Amino acid sequence: MSRIQIHSVEVKDYRQFRGKQRIELETDDKKNINVIEGENGSGKSNLLNAITFCLYDSEEHLEESKEEGLNVYPYANRDRLEDLDEGEELNGYVEVRFGRDRPEYRFKRSFITAKKGENEFSDASDDLTLQRKEGTDWDIKNDPNAHLNQILPVDVRYYYLFDGERLDTFFEEEYAEKVKKGIVDVSHIDLLERAEQHLERVRDQIQDKDDFSGKEDEIREKLNKKRDELDELKHEKEDIVSNLNKTRRLIKQKKSKLEDSDDKYVRSKQEQRSKAKDRLKSLRSRKEDLQDQSGNVLAEAAPIVYCYDALDFTLDQINELHEKGKLPPRIQDYFIRELLEEGECICGETIEEEHEHELNELLEEVETGIDEDKNLEGKSEIPHIQDVGTEKVSQLLDLRQQIRDVEEEIDETETGINEITEELKQYDTSDEDIDVDAIEDQLKDLEDREEKLEDQKENIVKDIALKQDEVNKKDEELTEELKKKEKHQDLVKKLEFMEQSIDHVNDIQETVLTEIRSQAQEKIEEYFNQLIWKDEEYEIVLEEDYTIRVLDEFGMDKIGSLSAGEKQVLALSFMSALTSISGFEAPIVIDTPLGRISSEPRNRIAENIPDYIEGTQLTFLMTDSEYTTQVESRMKDSISNEYLLNNSGLKTEVVER
Repeated sequence: MSRIQIHSVEVKDYRQFRGKQRIELETDDKKNINVIEGENGSGKSNLLNAITFCLYDSEEHLEESKEEGLNVYPYANRDRLEDLDEGEELNGYVEVRFGRDRPEYRFKRSFITAKKGENEFSDASDDLTLQRKEGTDWDIKNDPNAHLNQILPVDVRYYYLFDGERLDTFFEEEYAEKVKKGIVDVSHIDLLERAEQHLERVRDQIQDKDDFSGKEDEIREKLNKKRDELDELKHEKEDIVSNLNKTRRLIKQKKSKLEDSDDKYVRSKQEQRSKAKDRLKSLRSRKEDLQDQSGNVLAEAAPIVYCYDALDFTLDQINELHEKGKLPPRIQDYFIRELLEEGECICGETIEEEHEHELNELLEEVETGIDEDKNLEGKSEIPHIQDVGTEKVSQLLDLRQQIRDVEEEIDETETGINEITEELKQYDTSDEDIDVDAIEDQLKDLEDREEKLEDQKENIVKDIALKQDEVNKKDEELTEELKKKEKHQDLVKKLEFMEQSIDHVNDIQETVLTEIRSQAQEKIEEYFNQLIWKDEEYEIVLEEDYTIRVLDEFGMDKIGSLSAGEKQVLALSFMSALTSISGFEAPIVIDTPLGRISSEPRNRIAENIPDYIEGTQLTFLMTDSEYTTQVESRMKDSISNEYLLNNSGLKTEVVER
């Protein structure tokens, strides 16, 4: 046998099947059909349920009954359950053996049914287990579902294990969605769909990484503007420095003219004034330093000074409470002595030796005041904080006095300078080339000008520093934007590639579906004409929207006028087509395959079934009304195993025919 097949199905206390029962189903190339006959209610459909329960933990017929609101019996055999007492459990299992010569696979799923009360039960199923036979040994496999997926995946099972009675309703309204699902299931495009989903996730991640703002031109424009502003400030500074240097040269010239005077008095006064100005400059610098120091000390002292009264009040309260023995609550020495004398705690317990020792130590601490030191830790911190504040205030006052002293010296020095200047202006020099009064006025103007230029220089230096910082930040922003742009361009290329890949996968999906649809159309037509009882040939067309047309010899679509039996054959042909093109070599099990078909068409189908899906193991679960003498005679040469289900009440026995 080239294709994999079911070797056997074994059940233990499952549904109608009491005890352990085993059905051998192995076939050969010439005889590839199994027939299991049973009346309705005998457990025929539950054999199909047993297979799906074992492999997929699902019971197709019973789940349908649940949806219809019908009562469903528990997993375990009801006849066996009648023997149980309330609270007892019954264990059972279903085992399905697959094989293709060698190796063999033994799938098994166990269950437990507990009796909760009269006609009240609860079910629980175990995980699927798998043993694989190599030679004579059975080895346990850890991942049974992975092996099962290679034999018959869950999405494809419906086209190999199905209820024939459902086939007559398959082509009702909106059947195209069912046809499409079947085509998609056997096409294996789920792999392509997962690939597409992965590509879409990667694409989304790439898009999330792209933080490029596209503001390169805007940032560059602002940067250039700030650079221009910086250049203007630098030029302005150069002009100020140039004017300052020129002014200083003029001042030097004027001073030199006075210093070079032949008049000793003028030279002397000029020298005094020069020293006084140097002194004035030093004093002003000293004043600035003292003011900085004063500001720092004030910042440190202010919080303490502001809270000084509150700290004083807090300290007074602590001392008052402490004197009254209220802060913290003290253990009085007389209380400890009373405990020691009585030998009994206030709770009534006797004071043991070790506790007596501890109380003596505590008494010693109380008497020596050690406990007070421990309990009043932190009390001394308040005076310390106040001392720090007092010290800072003292420093501040000292600095203030030094500032006042310096200010007085500044005033005195400025007065001296002014007096010297006035004396020089009023002095009638003997030097004919020197107009002291005029030179002094010029010096005053130049020095005022120098001071203003110095201030301007300091301000513009600060402005340049600030502007340079702005330029640097904007330059960094531009650099970052360019990096993002480069990254963005790379991401754009990746996105283009991902979009192309997604489109390519979509194209492949469409190509695969088109090919599968074409193959399905061909197989449906082959099987339909093979199984149909009429002599005429039909053309089957599977449209792009997954609707099906059945064209007669005149090109007329007969899908709407097909009988129930013909629709069942069409549905059976569709299911068979899917199994043929699915790529899986699994066996086919059909429950009630001929139930809705009248006698003569049924005989014709039975006659053609041996050639139906050549090489595939077929197992038919049939009622006695289906498996007539005529049907049996037409199939007998292809039947390998034949069983009869004998039912009596709550239990069924499998009998080989």
